Amino acid sequence: LRRPKIYNNKNNNKNNNNVADTLLSFSPNIFFLILLPPIIFNSGYHIRRQLFFRHYAPICLFAGVGTLISAVTIALILQTAKVHGLLGNDPKGITFTELLTFGGLISATDPVSTLAVFQTKRVDPQLFYLVFGESVMNDAIGLVLFDSFSKFVKQNNQAGQVVLGIVEFAIDFIIQNVGSLCLGLGCGLASAWLLKMVDMRHTKLLELSLYILIMYVPFLIAEILHLSGIVTILFTGIAARRYIVPNLSNQTESNADVFFRLVAHLAETSIFLQLGTSVPGLIFFHDNSNGNNADNNTS
Repeated sequence: LRRPKIYNNKNNNKNNNNVADTLLSFSPNIFFLILLPPIIFNSGYHIRRQLFFRHYAPICLFAGVGTLISAVTIALILQTAKVHGLLGNDPKGITFTELLTFGGLISATDPVSTLAVFQTKRVDPQLFYLVFGESVMNDAIGLVLFDSFSKFVKQNNQAGQVVLGIVEFAIDFIIQNVGSLCLGLGCGLASAWLLKMVDMRHTKLLELSLYILIMYVPFLIAEILHLSGIVTILFTGIAARRYIVPNLSNQTESNADVFFRLVAHLAETSIFLQLGTSVPGLIFFHDNSNGNNADNNTS
């Protein structure tokens, strides 16, 4: 008579673990491919272009030098922890180039949290665009640092190879930034040309549907080309507001503006809701699972 009860407890534990895993895990594909593009696109769409491009040079400087300093600092901290035996049972197998690669991987900051906090606090516009621009541009820098440092892991780190790696880093840096920027502007200009040549003002639903696609398509193209999707979609939003809007009907322009704001707000809310429920969900389901296990042991 007690076997069905034990079986049900096992099923309950399994279901609780699945729910806990769902709350604690956040699929990178959902975040990067679904939630992140509308947030960055909406930021570029409503950005103050004159103020942003006025600070573009210091933004690139902060993004490049700042991200590099962050990666090296993280590697040095981990190297110190390795010397004191805090990195596991076999710290000697971890090289400094591997630590640099890890530092480059986690050095890029999150533009979502930056936008949310700064918009809530209504900070000075110059500070907003400096920090926001740096948080967006360092995505490309982080990719370049990770790729460059990972190449050193497979090499013997001789003098000639180090120089070659530095040259490759400079080339990748230019390709990532300039390529992502040009791709974003190119997608915006191509869409503007298409809407100018093909008059869709009489079919507003089709016009709006095609216009909304620009919020995702350039990001996916950039990821396929191994460029920075964040930088690409940012400049796509800037180009869309400047060149595409004059070719739209007034109704489509108004509906698209509301739609971009709505999707970006829902994406931000989803991200922070998941982050806010992860820790309480862990505590609740962990305690519940321990209670069920204790009941099973008693049974």
